[in-house]
Amino acid sequence: MIVSQTPEECPLCRPWERKILMRDGSLGARTIEMEHATEDDETVTVHVAGSLPEARALLACWPAGLLHPNCRHDISAYLPGVSKVPAPQPSRGTYEDSQKHRYLERQVRRWKRGEQTALDEQHAKAAQVRTREYQARIRELVKETGLPRKAHREQLATAR
Repeated sequence: MIVSQTPEECPLCRPWERKILMRDGSLGARTIEMEHATEDDETVTVHVAGSLPEARALLACWPAGLLHPNCRHDISAYLPGVSKVPAPQPSRGTYEDSQKHRYLERQVRRWKRGEQTALDEQHAKAAQVRTREYQARIRELVKETGLPRKAHREQLATAR
């Protein structure tokens, strides 16, 4: 199988992006000969980065490995001799930039809730000012990094 590539990947997943993994088996990177997926009596050399259990293993310093909660990666079939490992694509920003962006979005939602639940006009105005400040910080971050602004994540959820 092969691991997808996603923009602004986290440090847990970065070593496994665009790598070929075995479903199970021994650990560690190695080069193996495999039967071609569509041609009889033909073999191809495949560099395997490790196994899926190895990539998903819990690490002492991290909560989980590849495919951790909220991971944006996925796994797809790798057909020896047919599938190609995709070329690396440049990221729009760093993982840290994306986390800062998410923090700012949470703050916008927080102050919008504060505006809606204010008991008087003075507190509502103060919350509105804070909302605008955080929205300005998001605009600055988007301009600096090239990350896409996802305005829907700044909205408060409504009942369906």
